[in-house]
Amino acid sequence: MRILKLEISNLFAYKKAKLDFTKYKGSVLIKGRNNAGKSALIRTISYAFFDNLIEGRVGDDMIRRGEDAGFVRLTFKVGKIKYRIERGRKKNKAFCIFKNLTKNKSLTERKKGGTNKKIVEVIGMDFNIFRNSIMFGQGDVSRFVHLKDSGRKEIFCSLISKLKEIDEEYKVIHEASNKKEDELNELLLSVGFPDQTKKGIKISEERMVRSAKVIKKYKKKVKKLEGKIDVSESKEYKKIKKKLRKVEGDIDFFEHGIEPIPSYKEKIRGFKDEIKDIKQSIKKAKKGKCGKCKQKLPRKIIDEHIEEYEEEIKKEEKKIVEYEGYCEESEEYKDELLKNRKEQKLLKKKLKKVGVIEVAKRKKNFKKYKSLTLKLSEAEADRIYKKQDLKEQKKLLKKQKKIQRKVKKLEVKVRSLSILEAALGNKGIRQDIIDDLCPVFEEKVKYYLRQLTDGIQIKLSTTVKAKSIDKEIDRFTIQVYSGKNKVNFDLVGGGVKKVIQIAISFALSEFALEQNGTKTDFILLDEMFGELDVIARDNLIKLLNNMQKRFKNIIIISHIQEVQDLIKNQIEVVQENGVSKIV
Repeated sequence: MRILKLEISNLFAYKKAKLDFTKYKGSVLIKGRNNAGKSALIRTISYAFFDNLIEGRVGDDMIRRGEDAGFVRLTFKVGKIKYRIERGRKKNKAFCIFKNLTKNKSLTERKKGGTNKKIVEVIGMDFNIFRNSIMFGQGDVSRFVHLKDSGRKEIFCSLISKLKEIDEEYKVIHEASNKKEDELNELLLSVGFPDQTKKGIKISEERMVRSAKVIKKYKKKVKKLEGKIDVSESKEYKKIKKKLRKVEGDIDFFEHGIEPIPSYKEKIRGFKDEIKDIKQSIKKAKKGKCGKCKQKLPRKIIDEHIEEYEEEIKKEEKKIVEYEGYCEESEEYKDELLKNRKEQKLLKKKLKKVGVIEVAKRKKNFKKYKSLTLKLSEAEADRIYKKQDLKEQKKLLKKQKKIQRKVKKLEVKVRSLSILEAALGNKGIRQDIIDDLCPVFEEKVKYYLRQLTDGIQIKLSTTVKAKSIDKEIDRFTIQVYSGKNKVNFDLVGGGVKKVIQIAISFALSEFALEQNGTKTDFILLDEMFGELDVIARDNLIKLLNNMQKRFKNIIIISHIQEVQDLIKNQIEVVQENGVSKIV
């Protein structure tokens, strides 16, 4: 990538400005007095590419005072294709136009974010890589060194494209792992207790066996008594007897239905008392006190308590409605019971008329027979209920076993995802890549230090062994050596410290471009020569001249006269009446 032209209109202190970088080869010096507007040229390039400045996001304050609109137009080349970005602000609104000039095709998306993404795809780098590999603003050279270990490591990692891919994979695996864990937890909650279900089935089967024995015993006794009971078997008797049994069965049913009415009413009274207590608690809560401990509470918690109390009132009211329905149903049973008792009396009278009932009463075994038949019917009904219950339990166990199989499969998946997650995490492949690439970066720093200094070297380390525990701690430390002697970086002189910072910056630049497969023909250096002595400046100029093999344009901003004397291509920025101009 190479910048060809830069046009500025009403941005920062510039009214109108144009720069044609195709006129220059090698190092280009932008000179001028302090605050003339030199750094603003680099800032507009950053703004054009990324809608971002070194010092942060952009706004209307970058528009020249007294104007309501401003823009930057940047023409650049990637390979053999020319592109143009026109970005600016007009009446508090931002706009961006992106065009392929070679094909005369618009690349502007509907939304600004989409256009920004398209620009990043074309140039092959984001703002972070641009800032650490191409553009070095004022203070950027010392930024990496002055950061804490975590900050250095974050910048170093952000420049490695492989780590970005791993981080994306890690996010996918992490989300999938969380999803599967949630599924597993839901299944574990729904599976219940299969062992208890098995015990329940065993108990139910034993009860079924005992129930079958009881029924067999009653049937045997009933059969014996049937031959001893002397009753008439006339059709009329059978008909009345059948009807009487049905009526007596209905009477038993309705009597059982009436029995719980007092308990239902007692429960309704209890629910109403509970509602009164809750309402009393709501009154206390509205006064700002807890309904139970009477302590003063914040408004937010009071509102939450009131909502909970109101939910409890609704639940209690539902229960009242439910039990009142039971009472109404039971009251209806009373009317039916009276009807059936009347019918029972009538049927008994009919039996008396035919004289059969008198014969049955005389028999000694009649009462015993009636009791046994009742017990038999109850035992048979109980067995039917137990059989249904056993069926439901077996059905539940089958469902639980099915869920258990799913749980086992999910557990295998969760374990696999956990292993993958750990492998892609900070202590896995990610750290291996950092450990492998850190020496590569270190060698680049050493190379630049050899060009700039005599005997100063550094050593980088990504982990440090803790003294108190047998464990390695994540670090990104920089150790300085003069010859074989270790030197405290904070005690190094300002000039030497600046040289080390420059060497690290150039190493970061080369490292970032290599790792991301990005090619660029230019680099931007803003006020990099401050605090350097004459020898260090000469060494830096020589290094920049050697770097012209990699970069067609090395754009340097400096106000130092000694530096200006060493660079042939120069662009001067002046400011008159608050307006910056390119001379």
